[in-house]
Amino acid sequence: IFQYSGSSRRSSAAKGSSVYYSTKDTADFNGLTGKIMSDTFLTNLTEALGTKKMGSINHNYVVVSEENSVPAVLLELGFMSNPDELKRVVKAKYQKKAAKCIYKSVLTCFVRLR
Repeated sequence: IFQYSGSSRRSSAAKGSSVYYSTKDTADFNGLTGKIMSDTFLTNLTEALGTKKMGSINHNYVVVSEENSVPAVLLELGFMSNPDELKRVVKAKYQKKAAKCIYKSVLTCFVRLR
C-alpha cells in the first residue's frame, strides 16, 4: 500500500522527497517490510526526480499504520509551501516521471516477494 502526499512546511525554503513508514507495521512478506519499502522508494525517487533526500522516516501516520496487513508507505514528492517545488509538481512531465518511478519501485518490491 502506498499513498502520495504533497507536503507543506512553514518555511518556503523546504524542499525534497521523503517516505514514511510505521514500526507498527509488523507485516513481513518474505523479508519485505515497510522500512525496506520506504528505503527503496526514497532511493528511486530522489535519483529519478533529482530531489533532495529528506529521509526514510518512521512515523505512525494513520494512513501508514492503521491496521495494515501488508507493508505500507506514504510518499512525499515535494513541498507545496516552496514555490519552486510547487511549480515542478504540477507539471505533467514531472508527474509522469514520478509515476514511472513509483511503478518501477512497486515492481522492485514485488520482485523481493518471489
